[in-house]
Amino acid sequence: MALWAQSAPVTVSLSAPVKGPVELTIRNHGRAAVTAYAVTVSYTANGNTATQDLIWDSMLRLSTPDLEPNEAAVRRVAISPANASVALRAVVFADGRTSGESAWVGRIASERRFALATIDGVRQILPAAKPEDLEAAHREKLATAAGPEQRSLIDAYYRLATPRHARDLDLLRARLAGAVSPAVN
Repeated sequence: MALWAQSAPVTVSLSAPVKGPVELTIRNHGRAAVTAYAVTVSYTANGNTATQDLIWDSMLRLSTPDLEPNEAAVRRVAISPANASVALRAVVFADGRTSGESAWVGRIASERRFALATIDGVRQILPAAKPEDLEAAHREKLATAAGPEQRSLIDAYYRLATPRHARDLDLLRARLAGAVSPAVN
């Protein structure tokens, strides 16, 4: 199911291979790279309908590339293939444009602001921090996490909290600094 008509800049689909997990494919037909997208996957499991909200955002991790124009990405999703469907909720493009439901665009922006604040916190204590100081700050920040996605980001950023990885934190911060407030178009 697509957020736009057939000539849409971004489309999503689900496929169920004979073996293995269900695959979600997102295709970028547009002219700008996609930096983030949100989908809701619905499926039937044990006679009950369930939904799973998923957000992918290349700005949050250096190892996650943007979805370039005329490219597709395949993500495995842990769902039952029975009666599965997918709805594209929001897309954020590298040029700052967004499309989709404003609440979902806002959720992506909120996650980016949280990531930026977390990185700033790590960078602030890093120069003079002793290992026990970093561990205490890590535990304190985990206590503020709003869910598993935020806990995962906190863990990832605190693993980079070493002088050796300071450049990686700076690169992430620079990427996020220009991407924390996408405008709803």
